[in-house]
Amino acid sequence: MNRVNPLYIGALLVMVLGFTFVQQQQSKMRLETLEGEYAQSLETALTLRALREAYDTKQSEKKNLVQHVDTLIKRGAAIEKIEKKSSLSLKSDSLELKQLETLFSKILNANYKIDTLRLERINQESVRLQMEIQW
Repeated sequence: MNRVNPLYIGALLVMVLGFTFVQQQQSKMRLETLEGEYAQSLETALTLRALREAYDTKQSEKKNLVQHVDTLIKRGAAIEKIEKKSSLSLKSDSLELKQLETLFSKILNANYKIDTLRLERINQESVRLQMEIQW
């Protein structure tokens, strides 16, 4: 009566193997779920980084815009520049079309918030400009 039936030992081994198999399958499913969540988090982080780099560089954008306007003024453009704490105002009573094209190519190809823009054609070669850019 002290002996253990070998069928009981075999049944116990089958139950242990079944239990470990079920645990392994559940662990695989959890791992796949976590990998999917990680990939999604990584994609979101990369998107946020790209957006931050594109839109969070206000000081450098402000500096670049002021440099472009100063360059145009040095080249002879009749532009009056008024720098405020939260904006930059540009006014001109007579601006040549080439100078306007250069200015707009710099402004419209960047991420600037144009608050007001008024253009009035004086003649075939010049325009009147009034523009305010917010920071």
